[in-house]
Amino acid sequence: MINLRHMNVLLVEDNPGDARLVQMALGAETLVEFDIVHVDSLSRAKEQLQAGPVDAILLDLSLPDSFGMNTVRSVMEAAPMVPIVVLTGLDDAEVGYKAVKEGAQDYLVKGHTDGDQLRRAILYAEYRKSSQLTIERLNQRLDHILNALGEGVVGLDMNGATVFLNPEILRMTGTEAGELMGRLPHDALREVDMQGVRQVFEGSPIALTLRDGEVRHVSDVFLTKTGGEKIPVEYIVTPMQDGGRIEGAVVAYHDVSDRQHAFDVLQRQLGFHQQMIDALPLPIFYLDAECVVLGCNLAFERRMGKSAFAFLGQDALKALPEPIAKMLERWLDRLEEGESCSEKIVLADPVTLTVSPIVDPAGELLGFAGTLSRI
Repeated sequence: MINLRHMNVLLVEDNPGDARLVQMALGAETLVEFDIVHVDSLSRAKEQLQAGPVDAILLDLSLPDSFGMNTVRSVMEAAPMVPIVVLTGLDDAEVGYKAVKEGAQDYLVKGHTDGDQLRRAILYAEYRKSSQLTIERLNQRLDHILNALGEGVVGLDMNGATVFLNPEILRMTGTEAGELMGRLPHDALREVDMQGVRQVFEGSPIALTLRDGEVRHVSDVFLTKTGGEKIPVEYIVTPMQDGGRIEGAVVAYHDVSDRQHAFDVLQRQLGFHQQMIDALPLPIFYLDAECVVLGCNLAFERRMGKSAFAFLGQDALKALPEPIAKMLERWLDRLEEGESCSEKIVLADPVTLTVSPIVDPAGELLGFAGTLSRI
């Protein structure tokens, strides 16, 4: 006996004929069992969304109490976690496209789709929404990590212009974001050497890294605060690469005025930007607090022989190789208590698996970061 997938679908359509066509098409489906609730207005749709679980929404944009993109926005606000497939008229394909740009997952032309097309559109919309939510969760965690770092971090494009930064670099240098964004950090932060000589961008460690992709460690330099005070810093320039092509660099500045706060800048960089993580040779994976895989770096992909998409959004205890999954399951209580765990395991060859908790500044557990290192 085959167990059919069951989905609760909310059909928002004020035309009874169009509604019947959709209900008949989905009712004839044999691969998924659709439980369809039909309403004919936005207000009733909102009531239904509050009344019970909904797995997907089929949405007409022309309703008695709402029209066009406002309909999409209102439904997204009422049910931000639920995928939406917009139903358009034959002459409204452009409207459907705009709805997808607005946040809907897909659109279909009414009267020109059968049950198979409807089913595929609903399942595809569900997949896209799930992927979107996973990416959003990942970005939120990356932002937490970036903002929590004790280093001043500046991201650069291929020309060396600043495209992102964290609050620490502003605090460290006393600058405003507007003074740094879009500019070369050499100019905006007025970097000088031990003799007080300003360094030009061409020939600088950052320019060289953007050219050849090599990681560079720089010391014995100073940044100049807004008031003219010189700050002794060390920094690491790490290339950001996509498919082997250099697309920018990340510069992590560490204030070495007090050596007691010195630590490994590379380790503090882990996790706050996927391209930066991919620049590191150490295989890395990271999970949320429920052990769902949020991502990994290129070194981990190469080690596993699989793309990150083979793990993304899956339960780590099922998706990752058995030796890693067993260790995670055994360590979970200790990890949730804030303890880092490390042990030798055997994949293709013996390696050391290390897993550490990731917490935000308030002490909330965000997830876990794991690394594999050669013995």
